[in-house]
Amino acid sequence: MKVRKCYPASYGCLAEQKMKQNGATRKDNAGGTMQKVERLDYLNGLKVLSFILVFNVHFLNAFYPGFYSLDPAVFHTSNQIEFLIGATPLDLIIAGKFSVKLFMIMSGFLAARRFFLTGDEKALSEGAFKKYFRLVLPVVAVNVLIVVAMYAGLYRNSEMAVIADSVDLFGNYNQFQPSIFAALKEAMFGCFITGANSYNGPLWFLEYEFLGTLMVAAILALVGKKKARFLVYAVVCVIFVRTDFLAVLMGMILAELFYHDYKWVEKLKSKKWLMWLLLVGCLLVATYPPIGDYGNRLQGTIYALIPAKVMIYYIFGGTGLLFAVSALEPVKKFLSAKPFAWLSKISYCFYLVHFPIICTVTASVFLALYQKMNYHLLAVLCYVITVVVALTMSWLLTRFVEKPGIKMAEKLTKKLLS
Repeated sequence: MKVRKCYPASYGCLAEQKMKQNGATRKDNAGGTMQKVERLDYLNGLKVLSFILVFNVHFLNAFYPGFYSLDPAVFHTSNQIEFLIGATPLDLIIAGKFSVKLFMIMSGFLAARRFFLTGDEKALSEGAFKKYFRLVLPVVAVNVLIVVAMYAGLYRNSEMAVIADSVDLFGNYNQFQPSIFAALKEAMFGCFITGANSYNGPLWFLEYEFLGTLMVAAILALVGKKKARFLVYAVVCVIFVRTDFLAVLMGMILAELFYHDYKWVEKLKSKKWLMWLLLVGCLLVATYPPIGDYGNRLQGTIYALIPAKVMIYYIFGGTGLLFAVSALEPVKKFLSAKPFAWLSKISYCFYLVHFPIICTVTASVFLALYQKMNYHLLAVLCYVITVVVALTMSWLLTRFVEKPGIKMAEKLTKKLLS
């Protein structure tokens, strides 16, 4: 087995040690030589947990909007459980916005990782090119299904929202005349370039997933091997400090720290008590309530005296969390469990389908059974049904749409970039 050279001198020295800890391999771009590559199975668990929390916040916003708004007028529990959870660290169960930032950080990390392992600039263009073709086919398929559902009158979220007092958070989606042309335009271009999400609310994320990958590729291609790269990182971070692109950039910087021989980084990671403390602290940061349009809703909570810099908290909290997890073997082992590995394979499609399902299947079940059973039991039943339907559709889309898209991306990349 051929061992690659570190390039430049500082590249890959730490990574080389880490590669020896695992038997995973990949083909070298130049000559087909098999090289060991560190497996990051724990990222599967983080990805799955992130999407579960995104699902939770969308589901609970439909049934229990008081978790988010902290407005007693829309509470569905007499003992104000919504406030007890939404205004305390228990809010972690619906930390969907934090989870999205964490996923963006992981995206930036993975986009930069291969470059820092090999110094291969070609890997950057390949990764960016593949990204679009891997993402687009499932989006197109789901948007087509959404248009069909809208024409068939299956979107009943507005009816449900009136009953559940969740009009602002749930009832206004997809209440317009659908157009297959507009849906395809959004799926093929709009969501990737401008974050267009008229048909499927969660699609706004793909702008940062796609353009963020391009940004990382461009930055590393230009300065990734230069001594002044940290100055460029800092300038770009300042430019994008008020946007979600900052999360992607922080992931890139984290990859730099992981795959260079920085002794202070390894020294920090060796202090396990500090890493556990960092992990707990970052989880607490994740529970800071997203402000949204409810400017006064933090009054009377433990967060009232903390400046409302939500995006900064989430991005740096997510970066710290990923750093801490990478140093804690018990956490990595838990997150690398087989159920997480399987769920991670369908997680992208799950992200795409879960919200349309809540607006259609879940809302229909709710309207059919409302006042025929206890509201809270109905919410639990709807949660279970939604998860089952979403997992089934996710598996089908992964099997018959996403996987063919990945193969297509591989072939197109070889043809166009060879």
